[in-house]
Amino acid sequence: MTELAQLDPQSRIAWIGVGTMGRRLCSRAIAAGYRVTAFDTNPACLAEIVALGALPAYSVAEAIRNADIIVSTVPGDDALRAISIGEHGLLSNARQGAVFIDTSTVSPAVSAEVARAAESWQISYLRVAMSGTVTHAEQGTLMLMVSGMPAVYEHTRPLIDVFGSRQFFLGRAEEARYAKLVVNLLIAVTACGLGEALALGRRGGLDWSQMLDVIAASPVGSPMLHYKLPLLRTREFEPQMTTELLANDIGLILAAAKQNSVPVSLCSLSQQMFETRIAHGGAQEDYISVIKLFEWMAAINDEPALAPRHIADTDKSNP
Repeated sequence: MTELAQLDPQSRIAWIGVGTMGRRLCSRAIAAGYRVTAFDTNPACLAEIVALGALPAYSVAEAIRNADIIVSTVPGDDALRAISIGEHGLLSNARQGAVFIDTSTVSPAVSAEVARAAESWQISYLRVAMSGTVTHAEQGTLMLMVSGMPAVYEHTRPLIDVFGSRQFFLGRAEEARYAKLVVNLLIAVTACGLGEALALGRRGGLDWSQMLDVIAASPVGSPMLHYKLPLLRTREFEPQMTTELLANDIGLILAAAKQNSVPVSLCSLSQQMFETRIAHGGAQEDYISVIKLFEWMAAINDEPALAPRHIADTDKSNP
């Protein structure tokens, strides 16, 4: 590993990808005092982050010129390959001693490909996978799963701490990628299980708000459920994470499972549920709107009565 440049609030940060999540992470780095140059293929996204204090760049090469730290937040495998590998990629154009941090949700296989390319160019590569919503990103309360060289992680902690204090350093290779897929597998299966349960409860005559109160207070009242309670109570599914995005992540899970010869029957079934929800027009709604699909399958065609007020669920101590 080449010698790392000293990281301090004056360190030069290049940020590739300032869309929904990237803009929020990047804005926190700017607020923390880092000098950020940003690039995005979407001019509107770039204009938003420039308004918050970033310097604009109009290519990857321009953004990373002289950068100490390069951070990417891009949509998936193809985008990560495009910005990082090849003649015009950031790895071949980054200065010696730079660190490349990727925060995208991508497959372990493509991440390993990028790792090999980074090693050939003597660029330090850190995977920082995130779990949480855009609200958590804005507040700097994401849960972070990190893998790479331990010295690189410690070196970049001042920047990574800006994104979230709950951090898990998991290893030197693709452990962070697998951890993110494990979490998202559970999210997908749990959302479908909740959809079945709520459909059964409605068919049995349970009041919608009271049923949610009971579930939230029960041993299955998980943090995930509590995050989604406001959307479930109002049935206004403004996305924290879209159905389409989770469906894409399920594709990564299934590919990793196949590569590792792991049967994931429940996850495979959940993929069908989310793809069907997309076909029913729910692509850009929050993924928890999959509950509407289970209602449709149970021939529940009416909206439940919504209580104007509900019991506050403040006890989150149950496992």
